[in-house]
Amino acid sequence: MVHLNNFDGQTSKLQRRARLTNPDSARKPVTLANTDAMEVDEEPVRPSHPLDVLHLEVVEHFSGLLLAVIDRVGGPEVPWHGPPSGWVSQHAPTWAKVAFAEWTPRECVRYLGRKEGLQASQGRLDKLENFLMYPDKRGGRKGQDWTRSDWESCVVTLEDIGGSWADEELRESSQVLKRFTQGTFLLRMRPTGM
Repeated sequence: MVHLNNFDGQTSKLQRRARLTNPDSARKPVTLANTDAMEVDEEPVRPSHPLDVLHLEVVEHFSGLLLAVIDRVGGPEVPWHGPPSGWVSQHAPTWAKVAFAEWTPRECVRYLGRKEGLQASQGRLDKLENFLMYPDKRGGRKGQDWTRSDWESCVVTLEDIGGSWADEELRESSQVLKRFTQGTFLLRMRPTGM
């Protein structure tokens, strides 16, 4: 199993989220008031495949970094408080229809992809958009469902974004991710149902 404790210098974000919701939930099942109800365990289901675990960490980590880049370089076209005048053309890009605080990595990549100076192809940007989505969202997949070349392409595209806007944190995180990805693909793995 891959250990991601060093990816962002803290414990796993999934573990922190579980502890924040209820520090005792990892060991105590919750019983419902109805006596006929069965016991429910609140602990989130963690993926067992190393690439799935790494993928979830990547989505959470880079979502915040991309938002920070846009917060710094975003122009007046970014809908900071929602779409201007409440009406937006149906042909407007998705990022223009949503308030900035609600942007997903998809909107971030689409916005940055149309800015001047980014030297990434549209195909690589499209792949990164989907790669940075959770598996249960449209276009998203589990980490093990992405090929090694997909992982490598997405890491390079994240590096390109960091380099284009001189964002040192994004560049460094991309380099760390490159090492984690290489190490994870060296592990002996089998596909899993989770």
